[in-house]
Amino acid sequence: MTTEDPDLPERADLEQGLKYLHLVGESLRNELVAEGGLLYALVDLLIAKGMIRTVELEQPRAEAAARVQQTLAAIPSLAFGPLVDKYALVVAGPSDCLARLPVCRGACCRLPRCLSVQDLQEGGLRWDYFAPYLLGRTPDGRCLHQDAHHRCTVYDRWPAACRSYDCRTDGRIWLDFDRWLVHPDVEQLGRPR
Repeated sequence: MTTEDPDLPERADLEQGLKYLHLVGESLRNELVAEGGLLYALVDLLIAKGMIRTVELEQPRAEAAARVQQTLAAIPSLAFGPLVDKYALVVAGPSDCLARLPVCRGACCRLPRCLSVQDLQEGGLRWDYFAPYLLGRTPDGRCLHQDAHHRCTVYDRWPAACRSYDCRTDGRIWLDFDRWLVHPDVEQLGRPR
């Protein structure tokens, strides 16, 4: 496989490994939630039969709940985009999008976008390893696939979430779309807090 990016094969291997780990983590999360439900049902049954008292469980229950929450928080949640054929979607945004870029500076590319299974299978779209499978971000909150002129560098493989988004009524971006008035805080969209 010939490529201009010498790191691409290693990145693909890394992403495949992370996808596997994320799916295993999601499976563990689901199992933990199911087992927690079973445990609570068992405790309620023991209380109902008078075998233990609620007072005896208050402290241990609080400690166990905290441990479960801590464990769940350590497993990143998976977020997927819509299950549609993205190439069958009609692009929803304004027809003069390219003309507006100098004004809005591609503010829509600051909004979080989930990749779909179709995007992951095609590959080539960079995602955040710590927030699977959100499109990757620069430190200032912009999409990794946005160039210096605010254009999308992967427009031909655009995720469904991007294709179906329409900024015209989004108050986070436009104060007045028809008059080309951008929201004064638009540059804060997507920035880490």
